[in-house]
Amino acid sequence: MPPTAPRELLRRLRVPAYVFLGVTLAFQLVDYLFQVAPFRFESVVWRFSTLGGLGNSVGNFLLLILLIYWVALTFADKRALWSVGAVAALIAVVLFFGTGSFTLDALQIRARVDASAVRKFDVATAQALIKLLVEAGVATLFAVSAFRAAIAAVKESQRDDRNFDTPILSRSAPMRAP
Repeated sequence: MPPTAPRELLRRLRVPAYVFLGVTLAFQLVDYLFQVAPFRFESVVWRFSTLGGLGNSVGNFLLLILLIYWVALTFADKRALWSVGAVAALIAVVLFFGTGSFTLDALQIRARVDASAVRKFDVATAQALIKLLVEAGVATLFAVSAFRAAIAAVKESQRDDRNFDTPILSRSAPMRAP
């Protein structure tokens, strides 16, 4: 068997992997949106609980994005790499801005918390804030890595698409006869 046979067999996994991971990611997102519905952006308590809960859900999103990223790298899918980078960047931006909003909302809610529960509230808030910041950092790492991989894949495909019948001109000094 030629050495490309396993690679060709592996390509059969490409579409089912993208479909399964994409559908699972969509289901995770829809489940989270149903949990936080109805949307009440004007409510401090709703924003606080929604962003705090986001810290628990984003880990699943990032795991699925990592798996999609792995499939895209395996098959050098430029569009999928750009998509992974864009989605990861969007998640990072939402999480970074969410940490600011979460912190401000926590300060407003803390004033309403019973004095005996303030310590527990502070610990839970710190834990949620750390999750949001770490996950924002991971999403940023995914985005940067996916964008770099996409750029490398574009350069590689340009290198492969070159017409090898045309000479490559260089700027080196001309050859001299001995």
